Amino acid sequence: MQFDYAATAMRPAWSDLPEAVRAGIEGNIAAPVNHSAIAAGGFTPGFAAVLNQHWFVKAAPATVPWLFRAYRREAEVAAVLPTGLPMPEFRGAAQLDDGGTTWQLLFFAAESGTVPGNPWTDSALDAIESALLLVDTELTPAPVGLEPEDLARTWREHPRLDEVFPAPMPDFVPDLSVAGRSELQTLLCGAPTALAGESLLHNDLRPDNILLTERGALFCDWNYLARGPRWADWVVMLAYARFDGLDVADRLVGSALSRDADPEHIDSWLALLLAYMLQAGGQAEIADSPALRGHQKFSAGMLLDWLIERRDLS
Repeated sequence: MQFDYAATAMRPAWSDLPEAVRAGIEGNIAAPVNHSAIAAGGFTPGFAAVLNQHWFVKAAPATVPWLFRAYRREAEVAAVLPTGLPMPEFRGAAQLDDGGTTWQLLFFAAESGTVPGNPWTDSALDAIESALLLVDTELTPAPVGLEPEDLARTWREHPRLDEVFPAPMPDFVPDLSVAGRSELQTLLCGAPTALAGESLLHNDLRPDNILLTERGALFCDWNYLARGPRWADWVVMLAYARFDGLDVADRLVGSALSRDADPEHIDSWLALLLAYMLQAGGQAEIADSPALRGHQKFSAGMLLDWLIERRDLS
């Protein structure tokens, strides 16, 4: 079973944007917009669309503070990342005022491609592995100006994660014994040590943040960068592919990204992600992101399934 990451977003249409924002976008792309294709993937209510076939444009107002901050951070990161990375070409960013409301705009080259999954294939994993190896080469150590947080901190700072495993599992995943949950808690506590590293990680790789194109896998939405072990993003990709039926054991031990990884450290990473997805997936539904909780519940099941296999949990 897989989750459909190609159709998850509720986004405003081009015509829904304020007139001043539309005019500002047209000024930046130096052309009137005569075609708009809204991005169907993702979990935010921000504007994101291919305009005039050649531009991918994002826009968010300061009246949605968390989204505005995310787009602003994405603009800061994209401006510093070196050219040649596996990502759509960054063409610039701008802020504009609409009647006292600031809007953050981002401009990228539009890319033609598909998201991985449904089903996952070996060729998709090959492309993603190659892209991650390039990222590791180009972004270790991190370029000056990015100042990424440590990977463990970006996830452990979420409240109440330490309360997840002592409690019974929620009804959207299989239950575990007290001993099994205690083992996961031990792994969770070991995450700060397990996730130490100097590689710059995307830290938000999901199928909807990846485009498989003629020139390889491209990664989008670089606003959650973190510093950690080079294998962390790759392990998440293997979790998706494994849950769709691919045998990933040889890739885990054979890839240059993960062949030297301590299995206990990998399991701590999986346990940390699992704790977050269990905690988040059990929260109330979000009106303007109706697929988010489904993604989190799916991810929790995917991660737990692999941990059960890897550690023979019951």
